[in-house]
Amino acid sequence: MEWFEKNERGDGSIFDEAALVREVQAGMRRSTPTAAALFVMVRGRVVAEWYGGAGGLEATAPNARSRFNVYSVRKSFIGLVTASLVQRGELPGLDEPVSHYYDGVDYKTLAQTSLRHLVTHTHGLEQSGVGFSRRHAAGERWHYNNAGVTLLCLIIEKLTGETVAGHLDQLVFGPFGFGETGFEAKATPTLVADSNFFGRSLPLVLGGADGAGRNLYMSARELGAWGHLHLCALDPTLPQLGWALAEDLRAALAMTVTVQSPAALDRRLPRQGFFWWTHQEGGRGGEIGASVPLNSVQILGMSGCLCLVVPALSLVAVRMLNGVSNRLTFAAQARAFGDAAVQAVRRHTL
Repeated sequence: MEWFEKNERGDGSIFDEAALVREVQAGMRRSTPTAAALFVMVRGRVVAEWYGGAGGLEATAPNARSRFNVYSVRKSFIGLVTASLVQRGELPGLDEPVSHYYDGVDYKTLAQTSLRHLVTHTHGLEQSGVGFSRRHAAGERWHYNNAGVTLLCLIIEKLTGETVAGHLDQLVFGPFGFGETGFEAKATPTLVADSNFFGRSLPLVLGGADGAGRNLYMSARELGAWGHLHLCALDPTLPQLGWALAEDLRAALAMTVTVQSPAALDRRLPRQGFFWWTHQEGGRGGEIGASVPLNSVQILGMSGCLCLVVPALSLVAVRMLNGVSNRLTFAAQARAFGDAAVQAVRRHTL
């Protein structure tokens, strides 16, 4: 975490930290989490950092080194691997049918499914056990599930001979010093346990180290660094916190947060980059607050962990939660957090 030690922390003069903390706390009361964290950066400066509740294996209060299971936030990492491999020619183009180069699934089932469909949840596939079936024609509709990302991980490993995690070690974890991010196979004191509807701790979700499972744990500040990497890719004038962002990686990062959904997709359906939700004209961001500026992006996991990136404000807002049971308010609370984050930074900058 050397980049934050080298970067002067903000003094709160441009950001209403207290208001956003209150929003996170209100979300905890309305839902089921027992632990939370908040980490916000504006133009590379840390303007808010807060930890509350209790979690972890010893029910201790979370802190800067606490690592939450981020669930579907992992898809943004898989998206970067995909974009990088496409750019280097190790994966075919986004619109080439995957059935032409992957024979692990029945040819007819894959039909005209492309990488574009897989990364934008427009593939129309469903997963049952180790098999896949078709829900609707590729590109016809949007349906959020894990079938596309599962298939994508299989394709990456088969065509490159390397796991998703192996690629991430080379692209991100090693070069940028992500020491508080990883796919975990065993319990450690820094891991925060999820909580159920009654606020009781659940067993840690652990698994293999290949990067294909839902066992990615991160600290709030490294998820903030992940968001800031994407901001730097979109705006080279921003402080890079000592990073050396190569041009090919910059292009891949920018590609992942640019709309990739099929152009013919119904305008009422969400538009996505490489798994990132994007906020487009008309407020059709799905999980992004209505007052958040257009062209912002967000990635969200089922426990409530999210990373919101707002290029118009050079803002990265991270919220970590550990509740997995209250799906009724899941998207609504994510939107409320984004609106509150934008209001907090605008209050002092407009």
